[in-house]
Amino acid sequence: MGDSVDNIPGLPRCGPKKVWTLLHDLATEDELWEAAKDAYTDVYGDTWEAELMEQAQLVWMCQEMNEDGSPVMWRMPDDGARI
Repeated sequence: MGDSVDNIPGLPRCGPKKVWTLLHDLATEDELWEAAKDAYTDVYGDTWEAELMEQAQLVWMCQEMNEDGSPVMWRMPDDGARI
């Protein structure tokens, strides 16, 4: 749903109510990932992956560094269904 304080637009037409509806019954990270992927696919079609990656990189908090000092960035789960 984005974060207007940090200028992160999020998924268009996906506010708090829609996020609740999409996610509140889900129990695992795999289920949450599938729901997010499906929501982005519904809005963006074939470009869902690039759009989701942009949003994820905007909100990802660096939790570790590579040996060269560069941040370890968020990566999509490898579920075998990606392009």
